[in-house]
Amino acid sequence: MMDHFGKPVKAREWFLVQVSIIDEIGEKIKEGAISDNYYDPASIELKKH
Repeated sequence: MMDHFGKPVKAREWFLVQVSIIDEIGEKIKEGAISDNYYDPASIELKKH
């Protein structure tokens, strides 16, 4: 795997999250509301605090 500068990188952490959750998180960041939410891996959902 290469970084955006073309240098090789070796991933040390991996996260298993559905693409739909990533999209939803992106929308919350754009809205400025990400701090009002958290990811619940048990229910596989983004939930409000």
